[in-house]
Amino acid sequence: KNIIFKKITGEYIIPYIIENLVENSILHHIYIPLYVKLLNEIQFNKKKPIIVKICDKHYSELFIQKKDETGSSYEKLCNENKKIDNIIGFSLLISHLEKDDIINDYIDKVIDPFVNDLLIKNDVDTYKMLVSFYSISEIHYTIIPIRYQKILKQLKDQTKSSKIKFKIMDILNE
Repeated sequence: KNIIFKKITGEYIIPYIIENLVENSILHHIYIPLYVKLLNEIQFNKKKPIIVKICDKHYSELFIQKKDETGSSYEKLCNENKKIDNIIGFSLLISHLEKDDIINDYIDKVIDPFVNDLLIKNDVDTYKMLVSFYSISEIHYTIIPIRYQKILKQLKDQTKSSKIKFKIMDILNE
C-alpha cells in the first residue's frame, strides 16, 4: 500500500482512484472498512468534495432516478437484485465514511429511504437489508431513532417470517 501511494504522483489520477475505491466498496461489502481506510489515507486536499460528489451520484441512481422497466422478467429480477445489493453496499459505505469522519451528515439521507423500503420488499430482500441495517445501527446508534423503531415494529407485526422477526428483535435489543 505504501509503495502504491508513493507511486501516485499526479493529482489528475487521484479522483479516479477515489471513484474506483468507492465503486468497489459498493460492490464488495465485506471490504468496505478496508476501502474506507485507504480513502482515509489518501492525501489530497479535494478528497472530501470528490467523495461527496460520487456519493451524491450514487444516491441519485439508487434512490431518486427511476430505471427503465423494459426487458424480460428475468432481466427485471436481476436488475432489482443488483439494485438492492448496491443500496446495501452504498448504505454500509456511507456508514463507515461517516464513522471515520470522511463525510458528514449523510447517513440519515440514505437510511431514511433504506428503512422505508423495508416495508415493500419481499422477505429475502427484507432480510438482507435488515442484516445490513443491523451493522449500520451498530456503528451509528446507541438507541435506534424512534422513526425507524416504528417501521421495524410495523414490519415485525406484519411479517410471517420468523427470521425477519428475530432480526428485528436483534436490532431493537428485544
